[in-house]
Order: sequence, then C-alpha cells, then structure tokens
Amino acid sequence: MPEFFRRIYFLLNRRRLERELAHDIAVHREMMSADGRKDFGNPTLLREQATEVWGWGWLERLVQDTRYGFRVLHKNPGFTLIALLALGLGIGANTALFSVVYGVLLKPLPYEKDNQLVVLHQAFQKTGQKNVGFSVKELQDYRQQSRSLAELEEYHQMSFILLDGHEPS
Repeated sequence: MPEFFRRIYFLLNRRRLERELAHDIAVHREMMSADGRKDFGNPTLLREQATEVWGWGWLERLVQDTRYGFRVLHKNPGFTLIALLALGLGIGANTALFSVVYGVLLKPLPYEKDNQLVVLHQAFQKTGQKNVGFSVKELQDYRQQSRSLAELEEYHQMSFILLDGHEPS
C-alpha cells in the first residue's frame, strides 16, 4: 500500500518535482566537464525515465491524449458530427446483429437438461426415405417403453399450400 500512496503523492506534486528534477540535472551537467556531459546522457530522456518511475506514466499519457482528442473534435464540428453518427450507426447495427444471433443461435434451450437432448430419426428402407416423422401411436409407444429416455417431446414441421380459387397463394 505504501507504493500506492507514494504514487498519489508524486501525481499531486508532479509540477514541483519536475522542476526540482530539471534543476538537479542542470546542476550536475554544469559541474561536469565537456567530456563528462556526453557520458551523462540525454537530459530529456533522463527526465522522462525519472517521471515514469514516480507515477502512473500511462495514466498521464492517457489524459494528455484524451485532452488532445477533445481539442481536435472541438475545432472540427462537422467531422465530430460525422464521427458520432458513424459510431452510433455502428454500435446500433452491432447491437441488433448480436441480439438476433443470441436469440437464434446462442440462447439456451428452454429445457432443464438441454445438454442431454437427442434427436430421433427413422427411415423407411423400402422407399429409401431417411427422415420420416413418427406417428402419434409410435410416440406413445416410445414414451411407455423407453428406459433410456427420461422424457419425449414431439417437434414436427408442416408446410401448406393455401388455395384461393385456382392458384396457390
């Protein structure tokens, strides 16, 4: 926890500490000879490295970038409007798309143990049909005689052609 408070202290006193660091670097450079100044290194780089150790450099850069972004958006209201419209449309389209995908593909089935569901098919060998529906009597027989199925639910699909006069509609 002391590390956290130390960083908060440096964040709150950042300007004063940067002035002191700049002064210390200038004093050290003045005390060195010309050859020693080369070995001392780049003062700007040293200052950046020191401030990175003091606090949250990433947070300071984020705040600076955010301020810059708002200044640019404030100077160009037409671009800002187009950007906001594009973001709104994109977010709305993604929300609609993922809502549909969730409702159709990802939403869990309304059964208690949906990971144990099986689909039964039957085929008629004589006709070559591979997926023929079950009659009501067959479903009743399966419900009464099956030992491996806890429950049996019927699902079927029918298609109709409605006639309105002589033409289907």
